[in-house]
Amino acid sequence: MRTRQILAFSCAAVLLLGACGDSDSSTSETTAAEATTASTTTTTPTEDLIGNDEFRAQCVNVEDEAARSVVEPACAYLASILSHDGSKVPVAADAWRIEQGVNTGTSGPEIQESMSNDYFTTYVEGLRDIRWFVSGDEAIAFYVLDIREAPGIESTMLAERFKVEDGLITEIEVVFAYCRVPATNAVAPDGTDMCPKDASPPAPVA
Repeated sequence: MRTRQILAFSCAAVLLLGACGDSDSSTSETTAAEATTASTTTTTPTEDLIGNDEFRAQCVNVEDEAARSVVEPACAYLASILSHDGSKVPVAADAWRIEQGVNTGTSGPEIQESMSNDYFTTYVEGLRDIRWFVSGDEAIAFYVLDIREAPGIESTMLAERFKVEDGLITEIEVVFAYCRVPATNAVAPDGTDMCPKDASPPAPVA
């Protein structure tokens, strides 16, 4: 829907310049080409946005095609946690993000920019054990971040909800818990501890 709206708006603007008619002018051709490029950019295949074949294989681990259409954009977001580059994350202009109940992003550009923040760059060593639960245009990822150089924290266990519309992330909601030791059994919970009681909650980060 968003792509069709963008294309319709672009074509309407071009019509005002006479480029959607039969004009042969170079200006009209250039304007029409620019409009086509703009609309194409919004539909770039998400697999090209993840940018890491190994991570894609780890993250896009659902077989249903409808589920993949939601999971792939979300995996582009998760990949940016490791790359520290949010420029390719497919977020809508009016997307928002809430972490632990606190708003940490009120627009797509703000969320993209935040992926290079000091927390990810300094403390995140790895991302693993991703499990997806998909319903319609929403998907929840359970996963673990391995943490370095943070006193009293070895792992962060997260549950993150993504809403994806027309290939763009519109909502992100995350809750998480720290662990003093590396989390275990997270890829396939078996009823035993992921983070033993005496290892959670951790000491505050200095």
